[in-house]
Amino acid sequence: MGRFRQLSIRNKQMLISMLTSGVALLLACTGFVLYDVLTAQEEMRQNLLTLAEVLGNNSTGALDFNVPKEATEVLSALKARADVTAACIYTKDGTVFARYAQSGSPADSVPPPCQPAGHRFERDRMLLFHPVEQNGEVLGTLFIQANLDALAQRMQQYLKIGIGVLLAAMLMAFLLSLWFQRFITEPVLHLVQATRAVAQKKDYAVRVPKESVDELGQFIDDFNEMLAQIQARDAALHEAQARLEQRVAERTQELQAEVAERKRVESQLLQAQKMEAVGQLAGGVAHDFNNILAAIILQLDLLQDEPGLSPRVREDLQEVDKGAHRAAELTRQLLLFSRRQIMQMKPVDLNEVLADLLKMLRRLLGEHIDITIHGEPGPLWVDADAGMMQQVVMNLCVNARDAMPQGGQLTLGTRVLDIQAETVLANTEARPGRFVCLSVTDTGCGIGTQTLPRIFEPFFTTKEVGRGTGMGLATVYGIVKQHQGWIEVESALNVGTTFRVYLPARLAAPDGESVTALAPLPRGRETVLVVEDDAPLRKLSVTTLQRLGYHVMEAPHGAAALRQWNDYGGNIDLLLTDMVMPEGINGLDLAQRLRILKPGLKVIISTGYSQEVARLSAGKELDLICLTKPYEMRVLANAVRDCLDRV
Repeated sequence: MGRFRQLSIRNKQMLISMLTSGVALLLACTGFVLYDVLTAQEEMRQNLLTLAEVLGNNSTGALDFNVPKEATEVLSALKARADVTAACIYTKDGTVFARYAQSGSPADSVPPPCQPAGHRFERDRMLLFHPVEQNGEVLGTLFIQANLDALAQRMQQYLKIGIGVLLAAMLMAFLLSLWFQRFITEPVLHLVQATRAVAQKKDYAVRVPKESVDELGQFIDDFNEMLAQIQARDAALHEAQARLEQRVAERTQELQAEVAERKRVESQLLQAQKMEAVGQLAGGVAHDFNNILAAIILQLDLLQDEPGLSPRVREDLQEVDKGAHRAAELTRQLLLFSRRQIMQMKPVDLNEVLADLLKMLRRLLGEHIDITIHGEPGPLWVDADAGMMQQVVMNLCVNARDAMPQGGQLTLGTRVLDIQAETVLANTEARPGRFVCLSVTDTGCGIGTQTLPRIFEPFFTTKEVGRGTGMGLATVYGIVKQHQGWIEVESALNVGTTFRVYLPARLAAPDGESVTALAPLPRGRETVLVVEDDAPLRKLSVTTLQRLGYHVMEAPHGAAALRQWNDYGGNIDLLLTDMVMPEGINGLDLAQRLRILKPGLKVIISTGYSQEVARLSAGKELDLICLTKPYEMRVLANAVRDCLDRV
């Protein structure tokens, strides 16, 4: 249909005429052939029926006196019929009494089982069953099989005739269409030429000659009238266009500043959305990788706990364990970037963080880097994770060191700012309020404008292979966002770079917290139900707890854990469950359901990044312990013992 629409009107009319004539003739030929086929079949049936009656009458004596030879002689008369390929006479009980087969057709020599009187057509043959009667008594059945070769030849002749007639009709339709189409297509062609002149040359003075008074002639009159109106309005349109162009030029000057500002804001918004999407991906990957690392670390702890290990094997296991913990640290950086790492929030003095890190920074960065701190006097309190704040400062300083390979000046600064509503328009992530600003300024090589939008993407680095993982600034970005802040960057090539981190400020700080010493590896004999959908991690957790002396039951998801509880609920002392699980029941839901059945049940929820669980686990109303993945054997043992011993 698409190609038909692309044809010219002349070709369309010619094609329609030929197709119409051809289809009509084809339908007529088809109807005639079908009628002739049915008539020929009926004639053949009557012919075979007459032949069957004659043969049946001649076979009554042979059937009555049981003389098969005589019946065979009767059937041998069919040799004169070239179309009859096989025949057979059956007795009343359906057994073959006599039969005939045409020479050269052994496949038809075996007669079919006796069937009721009637006929049917099968592909290239006709089958007829006719009763043999005498004085109203049925003595047997006569079967005749005839081929349809004559009918097939007749159809071939009809096909040749039909094709010839069809071609002749289409040729005649083509010639007639070629003769009559000029009365329709020529006026249309004149109209098309005039339309092209108007469209391409803007010549509204052209007119189409009228050659008839039919519908096409009326259309040409209307077209010419339309051209006259367009010609009259064209001058007015040019005048209005001139005025409009002047107004557009004036408005364009007004909008240029707005467009530039909007593009800048949209660019910041797109970058924020991009970083959020990458963060979600990184968090998902880190969560799944945490399960794998947890299983690896537990397996290593179990292997190292085996007695009788040779020193070389033990050293190899320690190297593998170091690699697993390095991978866990990389996973932690991914979780920090995606803002899914569990934080231990408390009041932190940012000036104190810088003072504690100064000595370490001088050793880490080297003597060729001159470090200066300009902090606002007095404590600058923020609600933050102290370790994460140290990591932010360390990563920014290391990034500055790499930008100054020949040495330079590194300046760290802190101050309190009151961000106003009109100020936040310059940054889509900013918001009004009181904030503490941490600035890190270097005199290094700077960052190019094309690279600057991508510096916070994970695994993006401009350093050579082996010099960086591309996670330093991504980790900084994730930590700052997790602390409800934002980060701004200013840089110029061969001048330097300044990072400014904004964190919500607080007015005062509570008393400090004491540090608890690491407890030795504890054991127990209580019953623990382990619910974990990751099979390797579940198996190793069960093995670890069993080695520590606990009686352990396991379940792959919440629904299976509920079934376990129905059988052994009264004997279970502790539930160790993953947070995110299949079957529609997460760790919190499972814990709440089981505590309805046993209010004193101890619960540990294991997760890789859930902030919500970390918040709820600190709540007195739930009394939960949160176990962060990946965890070591000692961490698991201490968490289980602490939870069981909790009053």
